[in-house]
Amino acid sequence: MGSSVEELLREAQHAFQNISPGSTDEKKYTALAKRLALRIIRKSPDSSEGTQARMILYRLGDDDGLALQRAPSAATLPSEIGADSSGEEDSWQNIWRVFSALSYTKKKIVALVLFFALLIIGFTPFLLIFFVVYFFQPALIRKHIYGLLVSLS
Repeated sequence: MGSSVEELLREAQHAFQNISPGSTDEKKYTALAKRLALRIIRKSPDSSEGTQARMILYRLGDDDGLALQRAPSAATLPSEIGADSSGEEDSWQNIWRVFSALSYTKKKIVALVLFFALLIIGFTPFLLIFFVVYFFQPALIRKHIYGLLVSLS
C-alpha cells in the first residue's frame, strides 16, 4: 500500500467532494476522507499536501483529528485553515485572497455569475424585495460568496 502523498490527497479530495448530506454514502465518504487526510498528515505533516489534508479535516469538523496532529502555533493556524487572525474564514480579506488565487477563467465565471444574478434580481421586482432583505445581512452575503469561491478552487 505504498501510495504517494499526492495520490492519497487526490483520493481524500475525491471522497470529500462526494459527501452529500442525507445520501446513503455520506458516512462512508466522510470516514474515508478523514482516514486519508490523517494518513497524509502522518506521512507528510509539513508539506502542502499536509496543509490541504488539515483543511479537509477542518471542513469536516474533525477538531479531534486536528488536535492529535501537529499543533500549529496561533500565528500559523489562520493561514493553514483559511481563516484570518480574527477567526472568521469568510471575512472580506479571505474572500479576496481566495478569489485572487483562482485561475483567470474561474475569475471570469464568478464575475459573470454575480453579474447575471444582480441583473436578474434588478429586473425582477419580487426578487428585489428579497435582495433588499439579503443586503442587510452582510455576514450571510460573505458566507455565500466564500462558499462559491471555495467550491471553485
